[in-house]
Amino acid sequence: MTKAIRNLLFLMFFAALTAACGGSSGGGVTTGGGGDTPPPGDPPPPPVADVALEDLDGLWVGTFDRGADPTTGQPRIAVFELTIEGGSITFRLDGGAESDFTGPVTKATEAPRVFRFVLTNRNNAQEISRGALFVDPTHTYMAFLNDGFRFGVLQRDAAAPLPTWEANDLNETWIGDTFTTESVSTGPAGTGFGDFTQTRSNAACTAATANSSSCTGTVGDNSRSIPSIALDAPAFGRWGPADYSDTPPSATTQENGVTRIYLSPDKNFSGSWACTDFVGGFPATCDFSTRTKQ
Repeated sequence: MTKAIRNLLFLMFFAALTAACGGSSGGGVTTGGGGDTPPPGDPPPPPVADVALEDLDGLWVGTFDRGADPTTGQPRIAVFELTIEGGSITFRLDGGAESDFTGPVTKATEAPRVFRFVLTNRNNAQEISRGALFVDPTHTYMAFLNDGFRFGVLQRDAAAPLPTWEANDLNETWIGDTFTTESVSTGPAGTGFGDFTQTRSNAACTAATANSSSCTGTVGDNSRSIPSIALDAPAFGRWGPADYSDTPPSATTQENGVTRIYLSPDKNFSGSWACTDFVGGFPATCDFSTRTKQ
């Protein structure tokens, strides 16, 4: 075999080997025409689950915080029921007779799983309050908030009587949503809340002492810490009041406030509010969270 033939065979072998290995690009993405195409980018996030108005039809049972008694300062918490049917809501407290408070409920358009309601005294047509319902993606639970800062947590078709809650019922991991709004009316016939914004949030609570818990988590881009919170109403599933602090990722100062947490009758859902100024700043200095146990 001549030297020329040997050189030709070597070049043919090298060319075949290079082609099998993808050429000089190493089998990766080419910058010219032909070759492999770039891998696609990350898939878009799944759409935020929403709930339709008709999904709310039925009986909802839970606890309603009426605020402190103005004379004694003692808490006033009641069992309450909402009946929703065909865009109409009826409100009843403590298993009383058919409620005199009723009105329309409508779907909010600016945030997922938010509904607005108006309650009117059916006997004299006087408007009593306006508010919002924050519903979980499975439309099994909801939090209730009105423009007088009355808060409650409800569960669809919850059985009576309600359970007795225990301190360690809070010691779970909770994931869900937090809502904020900038404005609210005053007086018995105002315009209700302004637009709501929604962000994802979570909390993990563990035992701090035999009778209290500590919780840490995130609300949007902020971290949130509750050093100590205790069950203050075992018959109604309420924890707090307790101090909390928020820390933005790049800030050196903390935002401090007061929070309360409420659990559903089956203890698998939490509703809470947190305010830096809950006396004079409601609702602009507050956020309202709904989360399910993981």
